[in-house]
Amino acid sequence: KLIPHIIYSPYKQYDIYGKIYIEPKEVLVCGEKEKIENIEYIETDSVVLKNLTRSKYGELKLNFPHGVFESSTYKIKYYIPIEKYTEATLKIPIHLYNNEIKLFPSNVNVIFKVALKDYKKIKEDMFHIETTPLENNTTEKYLKLNLKKKAWFIKEVRLDPSEVEYLYIK
Repeated sequence: KLIPHIIYSPYKQYDIYGKIYIEPKEVLVCGEKEKIENIEYIETDSVVLKNLTRSKYGELKLNFPHGVFESSTYKIKYYIPIEKYTEATLKIPIHLYNNEIKLFPSNVNVIFKVALKDYKKIKEDMFHIETTPLENNTTEKYLKLNLKKKAWFIKEVRLDPSEVEYLYIK
């Protein structure tokens, strides 16, 4: 297992898009048996990347423990995908499993961050909002809302309101 030491911070309105990629993920090492049989991971040199506004490729040297004298590679490659983000809001209906209640409001504003390149892909059916189950004989005045589904490229989701009032219907 490889542990890369990458410290990064995107510039304002930018963020990582997906995840950091490392290649290779494992290395084969040769050395003195008693020195290498207990190796659980290998670390890399450190890199600090500040105010990123675009994706970054690079290489990091592997730091082998004492006793390793040969390896399948001596460095790793990394890729940090960076995109510009914006905040967006959609009004989404709240899904009910109990037809005996009515919610106020019945829709919720979903506020989230999305990469500019994905903005036009956003659709209402990418989100699924539910209420917490209603307990019998509850005295609670509000039901909490839960985000049950969102697209992978959506970040930092907030619900407004985060809870709703309800009435029993007969």
